[in-house]
Amino acid sequence: MHQGRIKPKGKLKEHDRAFYFAIDETGNKVSATEALKIKQEKPNSVFYCPSCYKRNRKTIGIPQNTLPRHRFHRYEADSHLDDCPYNNPRKFLISMTQKLDIELDDQTLKLNLMPYEGKSVVICDFIDRLKVHMQEDHIKFIGLIEYLLRDYDMQSFYNEYSGLKIPFEGKSKSFNKLVYSTESVKETKRPYVDKLNIVVGTVNQLQVNSPYFVFHFEESGQHSFPFFIYVHDHFYDQTLLDQLIGKKVACWGYVITERDRYGMEILSIPHQIAFLTNDPKEDMNPYFDENRFLDELFDPTEKLGIITYDRFQRNYSDYKLQKFDDEFQIILNQKEARIQEIGIELSETEKQIQFINNELEETKSKLNHILEKKGKWLTYIFSFNKIIRDEKYYKQKQIEQVGLIKEKSETKAFLTDERNSLYIDINKIKSDRSILERESNSEQNLKKNVNEDDFYEVVLDHSHSIFIQIYFDMQVLEVEIKVFMVEKKDGFIIPYDHSYSSLRSRKFRSIKNIYKPIQETWDYIERKINDLKELYKNNAVI
Repeated sequence: MHQGRIKPKGKLKEHDRAFYFAIDETGNKVSATEALKIKQEKPNSVFYCPSCYKRNRKTIGIPQNTLPRHRFHRYEADSHLDDCPYNNPRKFLISMTQKLDIELDDQTLKLNLMPYEGKSVVICDFIDRLKVHMQEDHIKFIGLIEYLLRDYDMQSFYNEYSGLKIPFEGKSKSFNKLVYSTESVKETKRPYVDKLNIVVGTVNQLQVNSPYFVFHFEESGQHSFPFFIYVHDHFYDQTLLDQLIGKKVACWGYVITERDRYGMEILSIPHQIAFLTNDPKEDMNPYFDENRFLDELFDPTEKLGIITYDRFQRNYSDYKLQKFDDEFQIILNQKEARIQEIGIELSETEKQIQFINNELEETKSKLNHILEKKGKWLTYIFSFNKIIRDEKYYKQKQIEQVGLIKEKSETKAFLTDERNSLYIDINKIKSDRSILERESNSEQNLKKNVNEDDFYEVVLDHSHSIFIQIYFDMQVLEVEIKVFMVEKKDGFIIPYDHSYSSLRSRKFRSIKNIYKPIQETWDYIERKINDLKELYKNNAVI
């Protein structure tokens, strides 16, 4: 596409916008200083405007020995593309924002970016910080930074885009006042700490300082400042990060200070780093190495026993409840059946008592009638003898009826006592079962309050152990720990609810503290194990 040589003709357009870098005939980017040296050795060498070249226009640039910096000018007979930044920066800006689907309202970029003030962001949880940095519009903004800074030197950028603004929390900031260079030849202000900055420079050195990688930038300018970026080794592989070495980049984020150096946390390279030379060859999205983290988290469990979740979930109280039902259900049924029988017997006894009472009243009435007759018939021997016999009969009958009523009443009292006793027995059985049901529910609820993972066991004796469960929540990057004492009985595992304790590690507050949850986890576990051992020793748990 760009083969062959084009011989420039005509006058130089010296008052046109100069450019400090060009593309040589092999497609490489060269500075005007380098081009002058090449021209001395190869006078027919040709250089092209970098912006036009990318879009198949060979606008020739001639390196000039100008002060304070060497630069390229085009020939008057040649021309840039209409929207080339060295021809019309405004049209170039409009073209690039349209390409990136960025709304441009006069001089204001309409983008949803992270807050300008970063104090509340840098101290928030890692997941929340990651969400702030990985907003969709940041990809667009990084793309625009690449377009605006890739071929421009910093001074040209400051001059051409001094009016471009970005809205933050209702207030606008000048785009060019967010940008700082570590290679500045002019005295410039330093980046603002805990605020959004765009720092431009060349990555010079990678320092491996586990648990993170530190990239130091060149300090080539007269007024450059020390600057570094840091990336955690759990999120990027060193082989991948080697692509950054020697690259000129623009980093977007919150600046910190450390020992008189400026630094920046990089959570996501695609959202925070614009490549101003060649793009990286591989995907630079952050990837959390979960397996490595888990290996380190669970390394201390190598010496502990393992109990499966399925074995733990078997409910001992359910087992006892079933055993209880098997044993007492027949007894319960028998007692309830006997209560029904007693009810029938009591009803029949009541009827009998009522019937005898009625007969007794009749006997009393007849006896009273006989006694009345007895006074009237004393002179009549025959009649009197009959009355005496009748009196004797009804008095005996009355005695028998009273005795029968007493007997039936005693039967009634016995049956009532028996029924009451049966009710007490049944209530006791039901109460015992209710206790077992509550124990079952309690055990079930406690066993639900764990994750579906295996347990690690610290054995205390043949029937008592301390169980530990460690769960890593990838969604929020948290470690959850549960520690409690259990009793092992009849093949079941019964947790002591009053020994139960749990902890969710604090979310990562700094990407440099990724090992902190691991340390927190085992500090907590060791403390709880010692506490439970002491309670066990004093019989305070069992």
